[in-house]
Amino acid sequence: MANLAMAYRLKNSLSQARELNEESRAVLINSLGENHPWTLGVTYNLAIDLRMGDLPQESSALLEDTAERAGLTLGERHPMTLLSQLASSLERDPLHGKAHPRSARDEILSMLAQTLGAQHRLTLTAHAGRCSVWTFDPLPI
Repeated sequence: MANLAMAYRLKNSLSQARELNEESRAVLINSLGENHPWTLGVTYNLAIDLRMGDLPQESSALLEDTAERAGLTLGERHPMTLLSQLASSLERDPLHGKAHPRSARDEILSMLAQTLGAQHRLTLTAHAGRCSVWTFDPLPI
């Protein structure tokens, strides 16, 4: 379901992507728990769907929770943790009504580059100020 949600997002069918991610998240929480890496990935993607659907408050809360859970489960330098922290910080930038220190974003970007490499697609996307979706592909860590 999560991969189908990504396909819908690519076709700009955001409501269908969101519905699938909500359904996937519920199934994964029930079967694997809230802290399982797959559940965290689907939750992150749902938060991005909410952000793209103009629901920044819901998105920010979900991203902050995902960052905290990912940090505890996967570690503070894991890409899921860093991407969740970064996406959450983007929700709180001046364009969205709340200030977030640039130094914190810069630190997260630096850790992402150290973890994945400066030329990794997730690092490059993050440096461009865009949020990636979590693709469940193995990461070279």
